[in-house]
Amino acid sequence: MPCYTVQTASVELNNVDHATLAKAMEKIGYTVLRQGKNFTFRKGGVSGSYQNNRLNMQATGGARMNTDAIKVAVSEQIIADKAAEYAEAGWEHTMDGDEHVFTKTAGYGAVFA
Repeated sequence: MPCYTVQTASVELNNVDHATLAKAMEKIGYTVLRQGKNFTFRKGGVSGSYQNNRLNMQATGGARMNTDAIKVAVSEQIIADKAAEYAEAGWEHTMDGDEHVFTKTAGYGAVFA
């Protein structure tokens, strides 16, 4: 693809919280500037914005948009947020291979025999 080409993508995201998406993008190296429920982002030749549940991206100078990496990062961020929420309620989060395991720890109303 010639270096003067600009790729664009626009995705409707009705089921993703804006804060979760912003944190996920920061974890994979995007610089995110938040403005309420909206934000702009940049990483190398890829930039864009999120507003009104729509993610708009553009890539210039031969840069490549990696939407798959964003999807994975969002999934991981959702799990991390839930793990933190469950930890406050007395659950422990561990990994068993690729599986996430949540166990209720003693002392939080659970009875173990």
